[in-house]
Amino acid sequence: MKTFIVAGLLVSCRNRGRIMNTRRLFGAGALILASIGLCASSVQAATIAAIQSTNGPQQLGFTGFAGASSSDSIGWSFTVGAANVTVTALGVLDPGGAALASSHEIGLWNSTGTTLLADATVPSGTGGTLMNNYSYTSISPVILNAGATYVVGAFYPTGNTDQIILNSTQTIAPEIAFGQSEQSDFSLSNPGLAFPSAHGGNHNEGIFGPNFLLSTADPAPEPGTPLLVGLGAAALLAGRFWRRSSRRERSRNSL
Repeated sequence: MKTFIVAGLLVSCRNRGRIMNTRRLFGAGALILASIGLCASSVQAATIAAIQSTNGPQQLGFTGFAGASSSDSIGWSFTVGAANVTVTALGVLDPGGAALASSHEIGLWNSTGTTLLADATVPSGTGGTLMNNYSYTSISPVILNAGATYVVGAFYPTGNTDQIILNSTQTIAPEIAFGQSEQSDFSLSNPGLAFPSAHGGNHNEGIFGPNFLLSTADPAPEPGTPLLVGLGAAALLAGRFWRRSSRRERSRNSL
């Protein structure tokens, strides 16, 4: 009877040790998974609009600015602040989410217009993603360098009645500084999107139609990267656990 009791105690102790070790393993694994989540979320940053307001005093259809028979690419220049920013979407003014009369091609250039960094089209109607009176289309993330100047512009075709804002001061994201309004030459032939290289004349701060979404974080790494790192750490931990368990088991069996 005593032998059975002792044997039962040994088995109980062994099982208790395994349970404790298993709990430690699962606890460490949970910590690794939490770290993976933190790693993935740490590179995320809030996405905000470059223009954060739709102030007046003058908001009118494009034909009220250019006339019924002209098309134009209008936009504005800006300079990035002390840190890089990442552009994730291009958009156009769409007050109240009303259906756009036509689609609008939007471009993002370097300061001289020699390089088109991003290009997207916001569809007509309600096909874009609405955010604070602007309709957006997502793009592959583009990093803009700190201290560099860029130009954003949107094409408005002949007879377009979609709204733009003139002679106004807007709230601009603190990560960038507004430069000046820009436009291309008026055209009767609908040439499509062009670099808006001419200063927008006597319009107080800007001619506002195009906009974009930005983030202060560089594009997030592929989800597989932190996951593979975490799985590798978990595999190493599991290997150490089983090796230690095997050595303990052999030691007990030799007694």
